[in-house]
Amino acid sequence: MKNIKQYKLQQDDRPYSGKIKLFLTGFKKQNIISVDDIVNAVDRLPDSHLQGLHELIYDPLRSSLENVDYSQWVMLSKSKGSFCQQQRAVTIYDFDDKQMFHQVLYHEIGHYVFYLIIDSVMKKHWVTKLFPNSKYITKYASRNGSEDFAESYAAYVLNPKELIKIPSKYYFIQNKIFKGFRP
Repeated sequence: MKNIKQYKLQQDDRPYSGKIKLFLTGFKKQNIISVDDIVNAVDRLPDSHLQGLHELIYDPLRSSLENVDYSQWVMLSKSKGSFCQQQRAVTIYDFDDKQMFHQVLYHEIGHYVFYLIIDSVMKKHWVTKLFPNSKYITKYASRNGSEDFAESYAAYVLNPKELIKIPSKYYFIQNKIFKGFRP
């Protein structure tokens, strides 16, 4: 049985016991997803994918364009979330329903895994072999190797039957990233 992780819930005194400390901030500003739903969503992931991640933030007023190259503003203005490497935080700006929340959450955690969890050999393999030489799970994934990885990561968690249609990416994520762990 998987260990339940510890989540420090800002503005909520219900403790969870375990190894991972993750602050959930701002989610009381919305009524679509409950704290328990967020905890269950994060609990589906291997502990190793969350090590060092400090915070999940819901901030619909924060601009997704902070500290970015404004020449890319058209692409970024539609962003639903972001991952900040320095803060080790995932921020979600917008979601209309639980399904969209989960897609944004797992996509941004996919960025975290890509940039801070997997080693450079795996990143290089993804960017030089898998990204340019196979189909993309979504149109957004075709932007670059990092977006392709994040979209594929989210698909592996949420809809593995779709990702298995791209076997090279499915088996890479299953065997190298999740190491057989089933979300």
